[in-house]
Amino acid sequence: LISSEYVLNFCPLIAIQKMHPQELHRINQGFIPMSILRGALQSIVEEQQAFFDGGIAYLKPLNLKTVAARLGLHESTVSRAVQNKVVRTPHGLFELKFFFSSGLSTYEGEGASSERIKFIIRQWIEDEDKGAPLSDQGITDLLAAEGIRISRRTVMKYREEMGVLSSRLRKQIKM
Repeated sequence: LISSEYVLNFCPLIAIQKMHPQELHRINQGFIPMSILRGALQSIVEEQQAFFDGGIAYLKPLNLKTVAARLGLHESTVSRAVQNKVVRTPHGLFELKFFFSSGLSTYEGEGASSERIKFIIRQWIEDEDKGAPLSDQGITDLLAAEGIRISRRTVMKYREEMGVLSSRLRKQIKM
């Protein structure tokens, strides 16, 4: 049987935190075989090694289809296995589904996860001149300079998802 303290002590970087007893019971009863969860975690660690080494700014796009193909399973099986699971990493606690983020392509042909882009946008907005905040187009231009292809409307969507006001509303008048 699986310990209620840590459901999985898989590697030094990851330990699934305390789960609801009902969820533990479902795993123990074989509804979600531990081997599937282990395989999904192994795939996440291998695919997202840069994240574990460097943080959110290094998160890569990853989808359920990729992990399912590696494990020889259907996407819905992997989805159920990672649903409502939390992992402890050197960068904090994250739901496993966090690692399955969509992405945009860079000019070099690599992928940049939406979470990584949001992290970059959040950092720029926190560090911006409050008297002349970055507009969505300004952020789009900065991302293009970083090699990330993104439309102004997508920047606006990400900004709104993060609960950040528009540049006009963020502007602080100096007195």
